[in-house]
Order: sequence, then C-alpha cells, then structure tokens
Amino acid sequence: SYLSDKAEVKVEEKTGTITVRDVEKNIEKVDELIKKMDTLEGQLITKKYFLKYLSPSEAAFSLEGIITDYGKVQIPASKEEEKEKEDYVVIPEESPSKPKGTGSKRDEAKTIDRNVIYVTDLKKNIPLIDQAIEKMNSPSYGEQIAAKTFYIKEGSLEQVAITIANMLGISTDQIQGIKTGEEKVKWMKIEISPPSIDLGNIGALGKK
Repeated sequence: SYLSDKAEVKVEEKTGTITVRDVEKNIEKVDELIKKMDTLEGQLITKKYFLKYLSPSEAAFSLEGIITDYGKVQIPASKEEEKEKEDYVVIPEESPSKPKGTGSKRDEAKTIDRNVIYVTDLKKNIPLIDQAIEKMNSPSYGEQIAAKTFYIKEGSLEQVAITIANMLGISTDQIQGIKTGEEKVKWMKIEISPPSIDLGNIGALGKK
C-alpha cells in the first residue's frame, strides 16, 4: 500500500487534479506512481465499433466534437477499396465451379467490414464515445431526417434532380430551386426509324 490509514485523497474531475494528504515518504511514492501512469501512451486505447445505420465517414464526422485532441478515428482501408469499385459497372461472369451459398456470406462479410470504425482516445473519454455510438445505432437515430449536398460536375442538374425525385417517390413540383414545366420534365427520347428493305432485289423470285 502506498498510503497510510490517515491519508486523504480528493479528486477534482473538472480540473483534472488529485490531492493527496499523507506523510512525506508516502507522497514521494505517489509522485513516482503518477509519473509512471500519467503518460499519453499509457492512457490511449483503441476500440472497434460496428455501425448499423451510418457509414464510417458519417460516424467519424459525428464524433469530431466528442473525441479529445489526442484521439482519432480510423476507417478500414477495405472501405476505400470498395468505394473505388462502386464507381464502375461490373458485369458478372459465369463461374460454374463456384459453390452455391458462398456469395451471400461473402457479401455479408464485406458489408460488416465496411460498417466498422476504430476509435483511439483517452480511457476516460471512452464512455462518452460508447454512448455516442449507442445512440447512432439506435432505431430512432436511423429514422432521423438527414440532409446532404451533392455537387454535380458533368451531368445535367435538372435531370439528376428529377431522377432523384422519381427514385424517392416525390413529385417533381416539390423540387426547390429549378423550374419543372411540362416542356422540361422529359426523359431523353431517341427515335429510331425501322430499316427499309428492298425485297425486289433478293432472290430470283423477287426480280421485277
């Protein structure tokens, strides 16, 4: 034991201080103990969190105001690799040797890998992070209305907005910021005239 029976210890969480009253030789022992324990390396821990509704980048953004200056959020590298693959259209190929039932398990494993973040922070701040992640994974949080701004670089702004409206099942009249008159709310139409074949030049019976 570092302290005597007459020792007193007072903790102030707001100021981050501990006041110890005891005999001089015990105070020296406590001083050495605190020097060993109060190091950044000794207080930082990394914890893995699974996400139900938010993406890792969205969760990292939400944790910015919670983690300390010593903390950080890491997103698995596989998430970035999958993101790059999503930018391309992949045409599936037949693979007769592929066992049945392995595809769904593999896809499920990839989904779990994508919905994971690693948070490194001080031990004393981990309970706050636990509460934040628990709130993010609650059904009520998943049903909250969110807003995100998308920047259209190459495509038609109106056509993209109309496509999104149709996908969400809302009327194009509810789109704010653009005029959607009847002459503008149109999908691209391509007219292809049927080929004309002169049967008079085919075969001996068709000669005029």
